[in-house]
Amino acid sequence: MCTLNTMASACNLPPHLSRFGLLGMSEDQNGMWCVVSLESVSAEVTIRGFVAQVTASMVYHNTASHPLQVRAVLPVEEGAAVYHCEARLDGRTIVTHCMEKKKAEKVYKEAVEKGKTALMTREDPDSSDILTLNLGNFPAGSRAEVTLRLVMELRVETDGAISFVLPAVLNPRYTPADHPRREDWKWNWNLGEREVHVSQPYSMEVKGQVCGSHQIAQVISHTDPLNVTLADDAMSAQVSQEGGFSCDHDWSMLVYYKNAYQPHLLRETGERSATGIMRDDLLMLNLFPEVPTNSYSSRNEIIFVIDRSGSMNGDKIQSARATLLLFLKSLPPGCLFNIVSFGSTFSLLFPKGSCAYSETTLREACQLQAAMDADMGGTEILAPFKDIYNKPPIPGYSRQILLITDGEVTNVDQVVQLVGRHAHETRLFSVGIGHGASTALVRGAARAGRGRSEMVVQQGLLQQKVMGLVSSMVQENIQGVTVACEVEPACRVTLVPKVPPVIFGGQHLILYARVPPCHTGQEDHSARSAWHQSHHDGGETLHCGA
Repeated sequence: MCTLNTMASACNLPPHLSRFGLLGMSEDQNGMWCVVSLESVSAEVTIRGFVAQVTASMVYHNTASHPLQVRAVLPVEEGAAVYHCEARLDGRTIVTHCMEKKKAEKVYKEAVEKGKTALMTREDPDSSDILTLNLGNFPAGSRAEVTLRLVMELRVETDGAISFVLPAVLNPRYTPADHPRREDWKWNWNLGEREVHVSQPYSMEVKGQVCGSHQIAQVISHTDPLNVTLADDAMSAQVSQEGGFSCDHDWSMLVYYKNAYQPHLLRETGERSATGIMRDDLLMLNLFPEVPTNSYSSRNEIIFVIDRSGSMNGDKIQSARATLLLFLKSLPPGCLFNIVSFGSTFSLLFPKGSCAYSETTLREACQLQAAMDADMGGTEILAPFKDIYNKPPIPGYSRQILLITDGEVTNVDQVVQLVGRHAHETRLFSVGIGHGASTALVRGAARAGRGRSEMVVQQGLLQQKVMGLVSSMVQENIQGVTVACEVEPACRVTLVPKVPPVIFGGQHLILYARVPPCHTGQEDHSARSAWHQSHHDGGETLHCGA
């Protein structure tokens, strides 16, 4: 979400220099870089069903003797939507409004030039999991409390847990030499001799509430001790952290519902005084569809693309090796496979092309897997993908790519666009390794490639995640999908978007629909929704509803 970490340089810093809290950067009157300390972070989380609303507040302190022009970089979960941003300082509150990008930049610049304190927040143009916050004319000696409000879908883990993550790590990201915004990214990350870091970790407090129509089995965290108070009817729970927070990892918790796999319909009432789409109600339908066994095929070409750049050193490359080994030993008979290792350059296990999965080829792959290290330089991720896509798929086989990476690159948008252009012939699945892995790259590329993604932090959950991805990879594409939605009383329903997302057997599927106000005097009327999915060969039709 919206907790932040240091903007350390892209050098290999000792962990204690690159793991401390959000850093605001400013160039002072003498051309020197100043650190604007992040003193504390507080977050309030409300989870309702499969949706989380977050209010995150960050307190900055300008210890300089003059006003500063501050720019901070904030990590967020890919897919999270910021709908409110404000700053409180010196007894005043500055509230942002949604504007077209160039207009917002103009208004901000004009305010700063007039000596006014101004605030601007925007998504990074290359990576949707990064927000840039500009605070102009931050008064000397003052504190600013910046508050962001967000809403986001929650992912369902392979064991049925609803996963909530509050990002607290934003790792330095490699900028390819030909990146069009290389100079901008140098300002953010590659400060060279002007490298700065936060000398003190910030404090962080998180409080949460879980509520809705599901009975709660338990709320746990694999990263931080929690205090959990469950209501007598198990329909709600209050959550708070136990003790302090160490900002070297993302804050997370898992919610287990007693009936998580049952279809669940959530209806949010629109703002009746508004105009346009904000006046409409919104339906959110959560399903776990089943796919017939004849939808699975052994005729797949699976290409593993393994990040072996310098940022993968230490625990990350060990996790990558463990992940690859599990995949290798889980491949179905009859498939073809290859392994591409990349850093500043890339290399193939089988240079002439993918080979049949056998004892001999598996032995060769395991020898490479055991010797893998993070020793291939920078994260030049586009080159291996271009090489794969430049070769046509093998006739009779469905081509799948599995990417294993920490995602520490700036050219996320270029990668996602490339993957999307070839999604009709090659599906892409991805595994994000470690705290601070780029969700924009890992999840964005998988979505563009009509595949699935998983984030790996705890080794104990690795096998479950891998087996779930293997099952999805060997499932054939589901085509000819139709969706129908009905509400009572009868009313026009608009599906959003019109084309349903990719469907995988046993995996969480979310469908949305807009419903205009039905002038019946009843705001909480029942809703029925159903979707119909036809198998690509026309032989199977699946039905599910709520």
